Parts: sequence; C-alpha cells; structure tokens
Amino acid sequence: MTGCETGRVEIYDVVVVGAGFAGVTAARELAMGGGSVLLVDARDRIGGRTWYKRSALGSWDLEMGGNFIDPSQQLVCREVSRYGIEVATPEPLSLPAVCLLGGRLVEGGSPIPLEELGDLERLLQTLMSAAELIDPDRYLTEQDLGELDIGFDRFLDRLRLGPCVRELASVLLSSEAGMDAADASALHWLRLSAAAGGVLRLLGVDNQSFREGSVSLLEAMLAEANVELRLSCPVRRIEKTAGWVAVVTDAERFEARTVVVTVPSGVLGPVEFEPALGDAKLRAVRESHAGTGVKGLGDRPGSARGLVGPRARPGPRYRLDVGGGRGGQSGCRIRP
Repeated sequence: MTGCETGRVEIYDVVVVGAGFAGVTAARELAMGGGSVLLVDARDRIGGRTWYKRSALGSWDLEMGGNFIDPSQQLVCREVSRYGIEVATPEPLSLPAVCLLGGRLVEGGSPIPLEELGDLERLLQTLMSAAELIDPDRYLTEQDLGELDIGFDRFLDRLRLGPCVRELASVLLSSEAGMDAADASALHWLRLSAAAGGVLRLLGVDNQSFREGSVSLLEAMLAEANVELRLSCPVRRIEKTAGWVAVVTDAERFEARTVVVTVPSGVLGPVEFEPALGDAKLRAVRESHAGTGVKGLGDRPGSARGLVGPRARPGPRYRLDVGGGRGGQSGCRIRP
C-alpha cells in the first residue's frame, strides 16, 4: 500500500476508483480472475462511507459511518462467513423508550393512543401490500411502480392517518431513509422491505455490528487477492483513448484496458471525464443525494435508549438513538 508517486505512468488490466465496499469487492473479484488490478482512493484509508476510526474519542474505537448489517443482507453476510469475521449478537429493533408525539411526551408503553390503533393496522397493511408489488431482483425501471415513487409525506397523506400514527410513521421512515420524509421516495423504502423479506422483517431488523470494526472485513477481502492499493490519490481525470483508459491523479497517470468507478455520485463533481458523461449522469452528479443523516457520540449518564421526536419545520426531523457505553457514557446516533 502506497501513496501517489510523482511522474510515473503505469499500466494495468483494470483500475478501480474508490476503496469502499463496492470498490474492494470489484477489485478482489477482478484480481482473483487473474488480472492486474490497481485500487485507488482519494482518502488515506479504505472503507468509503464506512469508517472504523481507532481511538477516535480517547480509548473509544468508533464507526463513523455505516455500522450495522442484518441477516437478510445475504451478500454481505456471505462475505462475513467466508472470512470468519466476528459480529456481535443481533440487536432486535424495539420501540423507543421515550417518544414526543403531538406535543405529548410518552415514556414506556405504546406511543399510539387506543383510538388510532386501527390507523396503525391500516398503515402496515398498505405498506405490506405495496411491498409485495416489487420484485427486488429486477431493475425498478422494468416494473410499473411509478405510483409508489413519491415522497413519504405524500404517501402518508393519502391514508388520512390519525396525528400520532402519522407523525410516528414520518419520523421512523425518514430516519431509516436518512432524509426528510418529503424528500424520501416511498418506492426506495418499499424496495428495501421487499429485499428484506417483507415490511415487518425490515422493521424488526436484527442489527449486528462488527466486533473489530467494519474495516476488518475489508482488510480480509484485500488480503485474499493480489490487489495493488494506492491511497491519498484523488483522481482528477478519466479519459478514454484508442484501446485504453487513462486515470490521471495529482501526481500520476495510470492506464488500463478497463476502469471501474465505484465512488458515490456526490463526489464525482471534481472528476473530469473524456468523453463527457451523458446528461442524465451529469444531472445525478449535480443533484447528489438527499441523504442528510449524521452520527454523534454523547456523554449521557444512565441507560435511556431510543429518543425519537420531530423537529418543527422547515428543519428536518431527527431521531436520537442512545445506547449504554463504557464508563457511564452512551453512544448516540442522530438521524433525520
């Protein structure tokens, strides 16, 4: 593993741009197929949107990005089994201990009043029926699902739910999507439900974390294959010439028969492509994504868990998950 070296031109079968889970997986598979593979990333670490930072807060090692997997995610679980990566005991999702709904603080028990239980049942039935329309193994564009590709707010408005059910659904669903309910597509969440095996299966997800951090799986994947890794190498330009593709960084130029770009659209803006990307791809790069989730760590005595409540518009709603930690501290996740 090295950084960029000045003034060199090197030739590979494949250059993979981005060392997150997608990039590491692609690099491993290509290298094990016998090709010479270079994996580059602008950061000084692997992981992409996952980031296991050792000693991030004193003696605490923290997952700064993506953290949990679930047994319904067959592909990543297959990788965990392949390398014998140790994961924690599943943590079934439960209702928050404290809810603020309709201006009413509820501690313990169901936050839904008796008169709205029928609305809750109707919401679940509607979500389950909609999820059953989706084939998660086919592209969404190949399925007639346009009526579901609307914001959560619009989806929920159609059901004319009671205020507490409406508010709780909006907070929880936008929390899972990582964005405000007005911006989150109901179709995206419903597809996740279909892929997980149903709405109740997704809502009852058994979260599991990596005992040695998410990076432990990535390191095992790279150790198995002969992949050359270059970190701190931001790609500035990707250009296609006769028979070759050139990848230009701040200090080097790599050439390959094929280039695989795995970085999220939100960070592709500074990269110049020749020939240029099509209009649809450029629009996606400009729009980036609507996700605005953040994570935080708080020092909170006690063991309160799962504080959920909406924030008054125009700002987003937030969900604060609080879990017990060492030394009386608690880890907090703050998500829209």
